[in-house]
Amino acid sequence: DVFLQRKTVEEVVRARQSLSKSFSWLIVALAIILLTKTVSIFFEQVIFVLFGWQDLLGAFFSSAIFFVAFVILSIPAIIALSAVLFIYFIFAKIFGGRAVDFFQFLSDSFVLIGAIGAVAGLFTLIPFIHYLANFFVFLYGVYLFIRLMAEYFSISFVRAFFIWLIPSVLIFAILLVVALIFAGAFLLFA
Repeated sequence: DVFLQRKTVEEVVRARQSLSKSFSWLIVALAIILLTKTVSIFFEQVIFVLFGWQDLLGAFFSSAIFFVAFVILSIPAIIALSAVLFIYFIFAKIFGGRAVDFFQFLSDSFVLIGAIGAVAGLFTLIPFIHYLANFFVFLYGVYLFIRLMAEYFSISFVRAFFIWLIPSVLIFAILLVVALIFAGAFLLFA
């Protein structure tokens, strides 16, 4: 069940949503995440204020800074997400996937990711506990994404899992190396 749309992964693939409609769903999910996370951060900061660990002005500014940063980073995040989905698409084609339309895969993925993001955003309203809840939503989202790839590319779940796993590990390793290079450069010049 793809959370808020009450559709199975198979129904999402068969529906062949337009890219603009699924992109709209992703934007709505980002708005839900933005609002709920901003409110959650503010309430967590207010709790810190009540215990005397922070002042109220600091709580307001940390929420405002998060809000502005999230809005600014949303567009690069969507572009990066599209690039990662393209990598998954290429790997699926290399390993025998039958689909030919990247934009339809992008559209179906946006629908799924938007639904996962909306649910994760709603869990964010539960202070402190939302970290664990969002971890389980993330794991379930990965499972649904692998099922989406298996259905879309007409491949087995196991093959889809490895098509997801290999690029994910490579991307994570590249990001880790880049982070270590930046950390080393920072320590060298600091």
